[in-house]
Amino acid sequence: MNRPSIYAAFGDKKQLYLTALKLESEETLAVMTAELAHSSSLGHRLTNAFTGAIKRFVGRSAAARGCMLTAAATTAAHTDGEVRAYVLAALAAREQLFRIHFEHATDLEAVLNVVDAISAAEFANAFVHRLAVKASCGVDERDLRLSAMAAAAFLCGSS
Repeated sequence: MNRPSIYAAFGDKKQLYLTALKLESEETLAVMTAELAHSSSLGHRLTNAFTGAIKRFVGRSAAARGCMLTAAATTAAHTDGEVRAYVLAALAAREQLFRIHFEHATDLEAVLNVVDAISAAEFANAFVHRLAVKASCGVDERDLRLSAMAAAAFLCGSS
């Protein structure tokens, strides 16, 4: 695609960037929604969501891809209000998704006596961010998966 075509479609580089950010955030949320729907156990659903995120962050190539939201957008959000709005909206949507699953889980009484569903969702969301950072740093996929299983067990009160 040449420069005139890009400007005709998006207006400028910033709009192209915002469109890519929005599309990646929407796709990630849709995939995570599906991953969280595939089991009756919250622990299995969380493991599915975390390992699915790892697959997206690591990618198919040897080079770690990470996450556009984590790797680039958070840096730009500091100085650009429009990017900041996209980042905060994407994080809020993912957190809301986790919160719904914690609120409707029947297999977590022990954890939710100590932590409320909102805090558990914030932790799960922060853990996805951690996975993205570690994947960007080239941490081995096997180690990321072990961390994902441990985090899911922790969030569900298992050892």
